[in-house]
Amino acid sequence: MEEGYGITRPNGRYFINLTGQEFPLKTNRELVTILRALDGANDIGLEQDPSFVYRWKKQVPAPHNLTVTKAPVHIVASRGYVDYVLHSRVARDFLQWILPSSIPDESFFGTLNSNPHLGVPGSYLGSVNASNKASFVRHKMWHFQNPSSCGGKWERQICHFGVGDLYRLTHSPQLFANKFSFDFMPLAYDCMEDWYFGKVDQENKGISSVLNVSMYEDADFVRKQIEPTSLSERRGLLNPRHWVDEEHTLQTKNSSPRASWSQQTVFRSSPFEDWTKYLREFYGSLQDRADGLRALLASPGNFSPPTVSSVQCSLLWEGEPEELRRVQPLVNETRWRPKSERDYLEATVNCTRYVLEGGFRAAAVSEEELSFPLAFSLLVYRDVEQAERLLRAVYRPHNIYCVHVDRKSADDIHTCMRLVISCLPNVILVPRSINVTWGEFSVLEPEIECMKRVWAHPTRWRYFINLTGQEFPLKTNKELVQILKAFRGANDISGTNDPQFHFRWKEFLPAPFNLTVIKGFVYIVASRGFVDYVIHSRVARDLLRWVQPSRNPDETFFSTLNHNPQLGVPGSFLGNIQETYKESFSRFTLWVFKDKELCTGKWVRTVCHFGVGDLYRLTHTPQLFANKFSYDFMPLAYDCLEEWYFEKVRAENQGVALPLNLSVYEHSLLVKRRYKGPVLMWD
Repeated sequence: MEEGYGITRPNGRYFINLTGQEFPLKTNRELVTILRALDGANDIGLEQDPSFVYRWKKQVPAPHNLTVTKAPVHIVASRGYVDYVLHSRVARDFLQWILPSSIPDESFFGTLNSNPHLGVPGSYLGSVNASNKASFVRHKMWHFQNPSSCGGKWERQICHFGVGDLYRLTHSPQLFANKFSFDFMPLAYDCMEDWYFGKVDQENKGISSVLNVSMYEDADFVRKQIEPTSLSERRGLLNPRHWVDEEHTLQTKNSSPRASWSQQTVFRSSPFEDWTKYLREFYGSLQDRADGLRALLASPGNFSPPTVSSVQCSLLWEGEPEELRRVQPLVNETRWRPKSERDYLEATVNCTRYVLEGGFRAAAVSEEELSFPLAFSLLVYRDVEQAERLLRAVYRPHNIYCVHVDRKSADDIHTCMRLVISCLPNVILVPRSINVTWGEFSVLEPEIECMKRVWAHPTRWRYFINLTGQEFPLKTNKELVQILKAFRGANDISGTNDPQFHFRWKEFLPAPFNLTVIKGFVYIVASRGFVDYVIHSRVARDLLRWVQPSRNPDETFFSTLNHNPQLGVPGSFLGNIQETYKESFSRFTLWVFKDKELCTGKWVRTVCHFGVGDLYRLTHTPQLFANKFSYDFMPLAYDCLEEWYFEKVRAENQGVALPLNLSVYEHSLLVKRRYKGPVLMWD
């Protein structure tokens, strides 16, 4: 049906904003027909009358050399336009700039739609004050235009329609009527409603009259809209942070797609053939897509686990000296071609194939796992393929995942991660990218944001685990569930009260609520109750505000909450905080100040980036995740560890996996000395 065009679906093609005092003049079927005729153009009224300049004159110049335009707040906007508004740096900068101006709602949308150098999808290339630039968004009557035309009453220069206006309303090409007063001439509203549902009834019976769309097709804003013609522009639609420097190719309805090529603005990427096919697939109905993917993810996959043919990884897992010597010339060889942005564009067009062949359904999910869902955060900065492989390893269709991509990450990383996530309905992408800087509060911000987002998800996950893109799991999801059940609600959050770290927060003491500040790591395995306390209690909110100006607040916030027994935080630690470090299973990490002789990879800022010689320790440790790997250093180590992981998954699928020894977790201090009572201090 025509209405399958998508206007009413969650991932629809157009966005229309309404107020409660309006009423439609076109049925949904007519709207779809009209919006098809608009062909991607935005219907956003524009005016560059100098009498309005006073509204923003104090703030000029506008960012990015924008010419500010006055327009009504009522819009009919394409999906690409909305994507630009929400995700582009230009829109964010302009929104911040325009906030203190007078009536900013009448400048924001119109300005973005009338500056051709931005290349905003569906925006207008013609003259802002063109007399033939019709707008179909609203039928609205202004007193200063025709004071004798209103059949109702004038209220603040706007006609509130009456019975005498019905003829004009029912014969107008506009889409919506603005506006009605519900307590004034209700007969007018009642008759409008009767007329509207009469049209719907005719459509249902198949006897409705044919809608003449020629006036919409020939509208100036349709003929003179910006049309994307290149892969770089499609990348722009997906890119959440950097469109100001994109070079767009602009063409109008009346120009040949390849005419005067040398005179057009040159785009960086070559044209992407059949871009409309890919774009429509990617922007298909989100609800339909999600439903289909959930059904798909419940079915077995046909993924072949990765294997390394040039070496015997199984010997490296056991630390066999002869094999370690033999592979030394091979350790830095790359056995795969790095994926490009185009590879991701093409791979994710067909999500079914991408999920099944990409390994996201490699593992069978047991009833025990289904009854114990987990939540993960994943912070990505570089090497999108490494992040994809990590996500593939930990991914299960019943868990919840939250991904944050650093604001300063390259454009292609943002784009590729959005493409990957578009095929995984239980993965949430944080829409507002944060510029993460080591040692500052920005390290903690995306973790808190992801906690809030997974908490809001209807799945009642049991534990939260935070990851970065340079880590890899040492336990399968089935093993994680068994281990976390053995935790019995305890949090695995390291902590020490060693005085050598007190300089980080000393100048800001005392801490709120007389808390003892504890140093730990940002890596945590936290119970659902702990996350609830972090995002909802006043104690946590006040502490979060207090640690913000301190050094490395990410290493004190979680640990402090977990090591102050007077708070009664769920799963927190009741043991002796004077211990230098209690046991922790969250990460296998080697530090130069205590493990200097153990690292066979390389040291980067006091942390070992693992090499092939570290595989034996990694495959025999009780820790849950390995931190960390450099994707361009000794890739053989990462490849062999991945092969080992999926070999364990294969054994679980076949029912031949070795039983996991849980005693080391069950008898650990963090479990034996966990807090099991009610919360003691919340507000």
